[in-house]
Amino acid sequence: MPVLARATPLTSSAARKAAAPTAAALASSAPSAAPRRRPNVAAAAGAAPTPPSSSAPAPNPVRAAISSLATAIYQMSAPAADPALAGSPLWTALAKLDAPAVAAALDAGASPDEPSPVTRETPLVMIAKRGGHYKYPPAGIPTMLIDKGADLEARDPETGKTAFELSLVKGWQNIGYLLLDRGASASGVAAIKGQLTCPDCKRLVAEKGL
Repeated sequence: MPVLARATPLTSSAARKAAAPTAAALASSAPSAAPRRRPNVAAAAGAAPTPPSSSAPAPNPVRAAISSLATAIYQMSAPAADPALAGSPLWTALAKLDAPAVAAALDAGASPDEPSPVTRETPLVMIAKRGGHYKYPPAGIPTMLIDKGADLEARDPETGKTAFELSLVKGWQNIGYLLLDRGASASGVAAIKGQLTCPDCKRLVAEKGL
């Protein structure tokens, strides 16, 4: 009866290497991991999306911080709405610089050019004309008004100036850049150059060749 030879296990180092799969083979056979996504911190915090690019220079962080503080103080200390504005949700909100309330009024159908029951100026003119903030009055409200179709060439009943002209005279260069970028006419700038006192507004006029 023939004797079967017993199988001898591979014990040599070379044999073990031959039997073991290579790291490259394991990597190629493993499913590729999905690329890690960086979390959108701004979206998670409810921040507004990045606005489209503008010709305006980047805001000075110190001025922007002062503006935010001044706006918050103004909103907290704003007196009760003028009774004459009570019938207008839009103007009641504008009087307090309440951006969410302005957005709600516009979404509910208020005209972005609704004249003030008191002064008859349009909302855009009022924002460009008002004073009391340091360099950077809220730009969100003018942007909302323009997005809803506000008339960029409406004139102040008192001075006859447009919102763009008023923004330069009052020193609100960020509003000036916004209006100019959105198509406001600069044809009246030559007549008001002598009234400009804000260096940043003078710079805007010079760099745009107005």
